[in-house]
Amino acid sequence: MQKPCPRISYTYRPDGGLPLCVMLSSMAIQTVKKHRQNLPIVDMRSVIVNVPVKIAVMLDDEMLGEFEHVVQLAFATTTAAGKSHMKDFHNLTARGIITTENALFTIAIGEFHNHAVETFVKLAHTEVVNRAAGHAIHMPMKLNGEITYRMPMKA
Repeated sequence: MQKPCPRISYTYRPDGGLPLCVMLSSMAIQTVKKHRQNLPIVDMRSVIVNVPVKIAVMLDDEMLGEFEHVVQLAFATTTAAGKSHMKDFHNLTARGIITTENALFTIAIGEFHNHAVETFVKLAHTEVVNRAAGHAIHMPMKLNGEITYRMPMKA
């Protein structure tokens, strides 16, 4: 009886039926080395979300100006603000009433209003702010583009 593969040794039954035992020679076994990819090490404890918004500066019904801003939200287990963002996000999305995008936009609005004074200091000498001096202004916001996510690298 002819052996089907020369790299494999067969032990046949005395009556010439099916093989009892099949032995692989060392030449028949090929080792495949998998190359480990050197992927960057990502810090899984934090995610930074960039929420682009368009902010209108309104004085009563008159629009004084409009500017674009990107609110950066840090969701991190290592900072108090990051933990607060995570809690707010969970509370907004847990019931399934609000989408992920709307929840992030809602948190971004709150974050922007918390730091509105810092934003107006940057805009202090612009025509928009000078025209509104001494008056109550309104700042409606809307989403302006796609929300992006990034995870920082470990140091």
